[in-house]
Amino acid sequence: MENKEILPINQYPADDEIDLFELFSSLMHQWKWLVGITVAGALLSIVIALMLPKQYEVTAQVAVPNKADVAAISVRGYGAWTPQTLFNEYYRNLSSAEEFKAFIKEGEWLKKIFPENKGQMSEDMMFSKVWDDFSLSILAPLKEKGAANDPSPNLVAANLWTKDEALGVSLLNDYIAKTNTHLIEKIARGGKVRRVLEVERIQSNIVLLKNSTLKARELAIQKLEEENQRKIKSLSQTVDLLREKAKKTRLLGIKKREEGNKEKVELLTQSINLLIEKFDLDNQAELLKLNEALDLAIGMGIKRPKTIESFSKNHSNVSVTTNSRKDLFLMGSDYLRGRIKNAKLRNGKEVYLKEIPVIRKQIEEIKNDIKLSALKRRKSDDPYIAELPLLLKQIEETKNDVSLAALKARTNDDPYIAELPALLKKLDKLQKLSFNFNGVKLYRLDKKAIVDGKAEKPKRALIVAVGTVLAFFAAIFAALIMAMSEELVAS
Repeated sequence: MENKEILPINQYPADDEIDLFELFSSLMHQWKWLVGITVAGALLSIVIALMLPKQYEVTAQVAVPNKADVAAISVRGYGAWTPQTLFNEYYRNLSSAEEFKAFIKEGEWLKKIFPENKGQMSEDMMFSKVWDDFSLSILAPLKEKGAANDPSPNLVAANLWTKDEALGVSLLNDYIAKTNTHLIEKIARGGKVRRVLEVERIQSNIVLLKNSTLKARELAIQKLEEENQRKIKSLSQTVDLLREKAKKTRLLGIKKREEGNKEKVELLTQSINLLIEKFDLDNQAELLKLNEALDLAIGMGIKRPKTIESFSKNHSNVSVTTNSRKDLFLMGSDYLRGRIKNAKLRNGKEVYLKEIPVIRKQIEEIKNDIKLSALKRRKSDDPYIAELPLLLKQIEETKNDVSLAALKARTNDDPYIAELPALLKKLDKLQKLSFNFNGVKLYRLDKKAIVDGKAEKPKRALIVAVGTVLAFFAAIFAALIMAMSEELVAS
């Protein structure tokens, strides 16, 4: 461990106590200095207090306006405004250095405030001084200690320090009014700009809606045309199929009828042939009978027709009740030879067959089949297709589609745009806005700045009192120094 030396503590003698009696005695001895300096300081304070110019604090108070006072902003202007938002904007403009400077320049107030300025101060310096003398304070709502300023004041005090109270009152009241005027103009300009932008936006939306509706209509027309073409094609195919089917049915009917007629004709022809054959056979059988009867008549010697009774009287050996119907020999040989001759000469067999003309008529009717001829002469099967009229009507209606024709004939889509009336109404309302805010106040003047003649500065009595006290202390200090100097000289 290091060795540490313990240094002795120097003992200093205690200060001598101040002898107050001696001190006061010395001061009293220098009473002339005390009185003289104090009086001189008091007189100087009086002179200074009298020389300092009077300063007046001009005050005005503005508050949130009534709804009726700012109704024109909402009715004739563009934008969502309330009395509070308008007053907030007014307060921001009122507290703006740029607005204040523009007001000062516009009214040439610097010349009025500094009439004797001969170039000692620049314009910026003079404005800074006036700006420093101006202040705003929020009176309501009162903020809590340490809290930030309320961005929405209800009551604001405008203060201005000035040497010319009347001038300050005029300046402050004029500033309050001009700020209102400038803000009104600014709101009008801003509203007009926003209106132009809104009008352009609405017009753009209207154009977009119209173009969209036009494209939708064109697309609908195209879609309807395509659907109609497909429908017409489908219906036409159905019609063609029905016509083809009807044609095939007709041709098949013709074929069947021809075959049926041919078959009928063949059957009827066969019937005629059978009848003729039967006639020939019957004729041959008759010839045989007639020949037999002729032979018998010749053998019996019967030349002319006789009755069986007369014949039996002359020929007792012949029984009248013979079963053989050979009574034909009684007609005599001459008659029988004539009949045989006629039977052999019989050529027009159809004359003796009544059925043949009827059959031949049937054959002729079949050959000249009216229905078959009609089927063959038919140029179109359309009247005989039950479904065709409805299909053709549908095709015609599709070709003359009323909805499609209406879409094509439409020259204006506006009535079919649901959003358009509201946009046009809004556009009309915007275009009718006058932005005439004459007489509108964005504030309510709670207290107007007035001339009361009461100066707030300087506080002359305070200046004299403070100057006198300071002079007294300076006199004491000077008296002490003089007393010390005399003691030093005496010693």
